[in-house]
Amino acid sequence: AIRDTPRKARPYYNLAKSKARQYRGLPEGKKARAGRIAEHSNSLLRRSLKISPDFHLSHGALARGLAFLGSEEASVGEFREAIRCHMEALRTGEAPTLHAGQIAAHVDALARTLLALGRQDEAVSAYRQGIEWHVMALKEAASTDGQRFHAEQAAGLYQRMGRWLESAGLRSVARQILQEGLKRFPNCPPLRKDLERLEGPA
Repeated sequence: AIRDTPRKARPYYNLAKSKARQYRGLPEGKKARAGRIAEHSNSLLRRSLKISPDFHLSHGALARGLAFLGSEEASVGEFREAIRCHMEALRTGEAPTLHAGQIAAHVDALARTLLALGRQDEAVSAYRQGIEWHVMALKEAASTDGQRFHAEQAAGLYQRMGRWLESAGLRSVARQILQEGLKRFPNCPPLRKDLERLEGPA
């Protein structure tokens, strides 16, 4: 497929995805082999991005591949690019549920990576950027359904940020985030439920 369609990005991504399944499925004792396959997979993704620099799937996969190899710093940039590309696609109205889900997943992964690098403030900022993007889109939405969709996505990112902070042992910060979220989105039962749980005994 790659030989037949050299100018298309997806075949490189598809092959890289297949390689990723291989290296992630190897046991711990095969770490060196997994690393070699991961390097090959990442090189295919870079080829894909040379052809199509805004191909969101390849940015996300490359971010995960770099993180697998321990290149967390490099993966941060790729996670940010994946989020940017998904947001651009979401702005066009293309497959909103799919792109919003990918944005949330990449924000989670970016925040975990930044926290591992000791950059807690940047991790919180990653969630906030996703939230504010949805708030902006909510204000621009022409329909009630569009407004509801972006409100739900923004509230969902508040919830994910709260749970992430709680898992990192930062319960008091998580409570503050959930309180802030409820002030902005008071009709969100999941946010209220998480806050009530955090306000109870540890």
